[in-house]
Amino acid sequence: MSSAARLRALVFAVLLMVGTLGLPAAAAQPRFSVLVFSKTTNFRHDSIPAGNAAIKKLGEENNFATDFTEDSTAFTDANLAKYKTVIFNNTNSTPQSGALLNDEQRAALQRYIEHGGGWTGIHAATASERDWKWFEGLAGAIFDYHPVIQPGRAKVLDHVHPSTKDLPDLWELEGEEWYNWINNPTGKVHTLLQVKKRDGIDGMKPDVDHPISWCQNYDGGRSWYTMIGHGAARYSDPVYLKHLLGGIEWSAGAVAGDCSPTRTGMFQKVPLVTQNLADPFELAVAPDRRVFYIQRTGALKVIDQDTLRVTTALDFQYTPQMTSQSDGLLGLVLDNNFARNHWLYLLYSDKVEKRENLSRFTVTGNTVDLASEKRLLEIPTYRDENRANSHMAGSLAMDKHGNLFVATGDNTDPFNSDGYNPIDERPGRRSMDAQSTAGNTNDLRGKVLRITPQADGTYTIPAGNLFAPGTDRTRPEIYTMGQRNPFRITVDPESDALMVADYGPDARTANPNRGPEGTVEFNRVTHASNQGWPYCIGDNTPFNDYDFATGTSGPKFDCAHLVNDSPNNTGLTNLPPAEPATVWYAYSQSAEFPELGTGGGGPMAGPVYQYDPTNQLVTKFPEYFDGKWFVYELTRGWFKTLSFERTDQSFNNPRFPSVKAGDLQSINPIFGNMSWTQAFSAHFGPDGSLYVIDFGAGSGTGRGGSNDGAGIYRIDYVANGRRPNVKATPSVDNGRYPLTVSFSSNGSAGGDGEAIDYAWDFDGDGTVDSTEANPTHVYDSPGQFDARLTVRS
Repeated sequence: MSSAARLRALVFAVLLMVGTLGLPAAAAQPRFSVLVFSKTTNFRHDSIPAGNAAIKKLGEENNFATDFTEDSTAFTDANLAKYKTVIFNNTNSTPQSGALLNDEQRAALQRYIEHGGGWTGIHAATASERDWKWFEGLAGAIFDYHPVIQPGRAKVLDHVHPSTKDLPDLWELEGEEWYNWINNPTGKVHTLLQVKKRDGIDGMKPDVDHPISWCQNYDGGRSWYTMIGHGAARYSDPVYLKHLLGGIEWSAGAVAGDCSPTRTGMFQKVPLVTQNLADPFELAVAPDRRVFYIQRTGALKVIDQDTLRVTTALDFQYTPQMTSQSDGLLGLVLDNNFARNHWLYLLYSDKVEKRENLSRFTVTGNTVDLASEKRLLEIPTYRDENRANSHMAGSLAMDKHGNLFVATGDNTDPFNSDGYNPIDERPGRRSMDAQSTAGNTNDLRGKVLRITPQADGTYTIPAGNLFAPGTDRTRPEIYTMGQRNPFRITVDPESDALMVADYGPDARTANPNRGPEGTVEFNRVTHASNQGWPYCIGDNTPFNDYDFATGTSGPKFDCAHLVNDSPNNTGLTNLPPAEPATVWYAYSQSAEFPELGTGGGGPMAGPVYQYDPTNQLVTKFPEYFDGKWFVYELTRGWFKTLSFERTDQSFNNPRFPSVKAGDLQSINPIFGNMSWTQAFSAHFGPDGSLYVIDFGAGSGTGRGGSNDGAGIYRIDYVANGRRPNVKATPSVDNGRYPLTVSFSSNGSAGGDGEAIDYAWDFDGDGTVDSTEANPTHVYDSPGQFDARLTVRS
């Protein structure tokens, strides 16, 4: 075996869910039976009879049997075995007023759940058995207190679960008690509904994620709860009855539903590459699951997920001087027809000219011949003028129609304007004037461009860009203008909306004579527009005009009537009006979006998930996330999902403004148990898993350098089982032949602790040579061999 011999591990486990279809039950036979329990020792809701009547009617209409009791002696093993779910209808107790169940009855309920039974809780059910920790786990939370009854709205987060699939995005509710919890269950349960806290319901705790309906698989059984159901009138509400019916049927096991997507720990972070990463910048996953990624230092690399082998496809070999600011290999996207034409697009800094090049290349195997380049577009820059090349953006995206989007930074030195907008109009300082780039209709920087690549390496202009071809002093490639550093972009595969994360200036505080505190943005863009920079930012908060020569402030800019009268402007003087951001936040706590926390401002636009029902991998992200936008924060270390209204809605109560399709509906956390140094690029693969670059710390811009803690990861959904962990270690990795090598699988294990099977392929020919855990093999001829271990559970 040569000194270059490599020994690698292979992990590829496909889990299939196999179901059986039975014959429908005879009409006379109920599908299942439920026990409705409504005992109270504390406050008694007068809606209990209405609730019982509604459940009885639901049973009659949907063919399930109902028994009703307030007698806790019904809680025996033999009796509970008759029922698929036990419904706690507005039960209520305190340790002082007396428990609902004695110790034997509690034990019977616990055994019932452990053996696969279901529990359904309505409203005050969470105000029961408050001193019983196991019951708190079953119910999900324990009631603390509620404010006075007042109107509010619930955000429907899960449009798939049977209890919420028929609800509107925002559910207007009158006459409900809005419960606060002793311990917020977010992350412990799967949240179905949340309070819309921005409605200003008085008396609610200040938590930003406040669930009011949830479900979970708990201790061997199923648990579903809704806070809704305080008053008797609710039980004649057909929308509510659908909600309740779906919960009963799911907890009874009669209908399917995934109650894991928002529970902490339901995703697994699988490392693909964790060494020798030098400024890993952007990635894309091919239809065959190869992972292409670029390094700003110049290399395009390819990961084979079967072997974890990394191949360098091409390398521009930039010098450290070239990459000292933000130049380099910046953007990557695969053509929509990559499986057939093998084309990919790169945005990279020209090594000779002061410009960025947008080019198409052809992949052959795992390599790219530079001679295959088709140059589409050249974007001149201010390289070497002060520190203008700090903001280069570079992200690429392609929509389903084959249009290519190109994000470009404002290419303006941000370090001489006190953290506010750089609009220095003095002679010789164009690189400090973003009016020459982002605010310039005749310049390609500080924009998102949209073009349609053609097979011959040229491009056309799609209809609907900001300026029609031939418009004087404009560039027709511009889709959006007025952006500072739109560092990450993506396109919603369903709606075609352009999703943008744009970095803002660095002022730590607002100055009434200069402008707002440093503000960053997430934007959902559905039409060509001006995003406002360098005149306005966030929710169209204007900056002051400022004379850098005299140090005096002028009036605030008019975001609706922007005028670019800079001597560095080569485009139109009168600009399109600025459009407000979808989400905006600063260093300090956001009043509008408190879910985002505080800290630095590093917005990153991840993908919008598109669920594929034909994908049989159970590790794919579930349908719950379909249409949700995954965003993340470079500096704050979180991932979140943004949900948007699916339809227009109006409301009966005049305090609630109407909403339109595409408006922001909710911001919610995800991956709460994962840590990141600097999450940098995220894309879904064809397997339904999310692929993420962690940039790590420091920089690998020196040739041969690497970033500390950098990695490329695949995130799998593991509610249905984790992939096994695999580790293969040889006793030696080179020597004279015949060479005896002892292999160890120590460190390999089932993802959930289950037993695993081993399959060793010592020479990489695809055949299994040993199924032992720790085999020995003799290499009796010279050569280089890839030894692979596959484990299955």
